[in-house]
Amino acid sequence: MAQVTSSSEQLDLLMQRNIDLEVCEPDVKRAFNTIREAFRAKHKLLICGNGGSAADAEHWAGELLKGFRHKRPLSPEDRAKLPEKLTASLQGALPTITLTGFPSLTTAFGHDVDPELTFAQLVWGLASQGRADRHYHVRRCSQRLCSTSGGALSGPPNARSGG
Repeated sequence: MAQVTSSSEQLDLLMQRNIDLEVCEPDVKRAFNTIREAFRAKHKLLICGNGGSAADAEHWAGELLKGFRHKRPLSPEDRAKLPEKLTASLQGALPTITLTGFPSLTTAFGHDVDPELTFAQLVWGLASQGRADRHYHVRRCSQRLCSTSGGALSGPPNARSGG
């Protein structure tokens, strides 16, 4: 088998190996391209989940903040800024923040204001403050992916959210 080198080739291979994802392939590729372009533009990825999906979000962040299948080398610019001891060990990272790691805020906001808006509040506080609506867009897309793929990417939507 030929060596797979690009992230696009990795995605194509993933789709070939997981035929159950065929039904949502356009959505997966659209999400992939959006995230790839965000990283290229030096943006951060904010991810979240509920219950087991929160654990998945933490795991995904760990994989993005270091190498996954292959070590991600530091850029020449980053290598020039760091002492040799660090450049020998650190890896290139895709900047990712999980919104599940703020237990004081999530429990207080969920109790005092609205538990369904907790992640929107975190996006509001961490990202550009005009973009809290992104949480709803992402949530709706993930629910659609889940319903069309039989739960391959996430658990069922929260019954209370109506989605």
